[in-house]
Amino acid sequence: MALPAPSPLPQKEAEALILELLQYNPDCLFPCWFGLTPGETDDKATKALFEKLAAVSLRTTLNDDVDGAFWRINKDSFLLDTITSAIYDQSSSNILESLRITIEVKREVQAGELNTAWENPLNEQFLQAYRLPSVLSTYNQPRNVLMFANEGWRYFELVLDYSDQGFVIWYSAPLDSEGEKFLGCPEKAFVNLYLWTPDLTYTWAEGVTGNGDTSEIDSLNRDFQPLEDVTSMTLDKFYDAFVNTENDTCLETPKELWPGP
Repeated sequence: MALPAPSPLPQKEAEALILELLQYNPDCLFPCWFGLTPGETDDKATKALFEKLAAVSLRTTLNDDVDGAFWRINKDSFLLDTITSAIYDQSSSNILESLRITIEVKREVQAGELNTAWENPLNEQFLQAYRLPSVLSTYNQPRNVLMFANEGWRYFELVLDYSDQGFVIWYSAPLDSEGEKFLGCPEKAFVNLYLWTPDLTYTWAEGVTGNGDTSEIDSLNRDFQPLEDVTSMTLDKFYDAFVNTENDTCLETPKELWPGP
């Protein structure tokens, strides 16, 4: 007999649960997220969570191989968007294989037009667990830190490679310019999470693509450069500097190292 579908929480309760899980969940460290653990959680549990939070979802898609949800919370004139994709291992009784998550704060600049709110109070109130100092403090020094700066894109990208633990954290910040240098400020970034079953032994680029597409993997490895090669910092110095919650400095990299669009 099929179990009854879970009833969606009322909107206020669904919002409160999302904010609670975003802020503090010590029993669910990456690659676990919102109680979903790649390699352990099955599709029924994942679908149940998505259905439970349907009241704040702009879009929920439930399929055999991939589930997805786009949750939006209106808070203090800002929009907190969380976009989640859950991919299943079809060979293992539909066990969750990987998660891809984007968490971004936006603001409406005019009717129907939303922009990323690079500086906002929600980062401090609800998203501290995803900020750079908290990540470094919780998960220690990553095996690699990689960067990408492109003036055409106007984004500064910073990747923390924890692939040996089954996850990658990708920060996107506005690309600033000062003389012959590009600057990127991690404290202004929004975050993308790539979480997978650690047994897969992915490289960071394989974990980000998740599909084995060699052209995508090669492109990522070509564009992103090791921190030590494009800044004056070593991995140790980066960790020591940015694990400090009081550090609001920006990373600098010479423009000459980054070809234009």
